Amino acid sequence: MQLLALAAGFVMAAVDATVVNVAGRTLQQRLGLGLSQLTWVVDG
Repeated sequence: MQLLALAAGFVMAAVDATVVNVAGRTLQQRLGLGLSQLTWVVDG
């Protein structure tokens, strides 16, 4: 059971990182963000 929870958490983190990285360029353009500001959005 613990292994399943660990695997689910890992998959959720990987999917989240993928979505943010794919959407990063669009976020940067539409919100008019600089690179340092985009970094704050991605890290948040």
